[in-house]
Amino acid sequence: MGSLSTGEWVLDSPHSASRVIAVQHKAAESLADLVHISTAAGRTLSMSANHAIFSNDALVAVSDVVVGDRLTTADGSHDIVLSTSKLTAAVVNVVTLSGTILANDLLAASNPLATAKHTIGQPCKRALVNLVIYAVGDADSLYEGLAKLLGWMAAMLAVALGLVRAAAKRDQKMKPM
Repeated sequence: MGSLSTGEWVLDSPHSASRVIAVQHKAAESLADLVHISTAAGRTLSMSANHAIFSNDALVAVSDVVVGDRLTTADGSHDIVLSTSKLTAAVVNVVTLSGTILANDLLAASNPLATAKHTIGQPCKRALVNLVIYAVGDADSLYEGLAKLLGWMAAMLAVALGLVRAAAKRDQKMKPM
């Protein structure tokens, strides 16, 4: 997933695709704790522990997936978890407009569970979260993302103040004497 870029299309279900709005942690060289899952059909998947995946027909954190759970596949069927293990590796998070993504033919959310549980199936909330994520862009850390967001907000405020000042000057010139 590290080769994906903002604006590309990825599958988010067997019959639809979603635009990538951010690729988080792509440039980060730090390592993260991941959960590696192997399934009966031979699928493997490694995700951060707090990331959301559809297991037993519910949205759960990857860290809560256990042997025997049924992961939702691209066609809506299920694949049984044979093993889970922990590993440390580089992490890349592809965020989609729809909020879901197919990862090795398994249905996952494109956000951590804390975000996904409030946005999957909630278009208005999803739109607001997407706006913030899109404004921040491809941030590699929470602090970098907040700095980008604050910089973007400051730039928009400066533009707005400039427009107000220009309008006030124009109005002052147009006043009858």
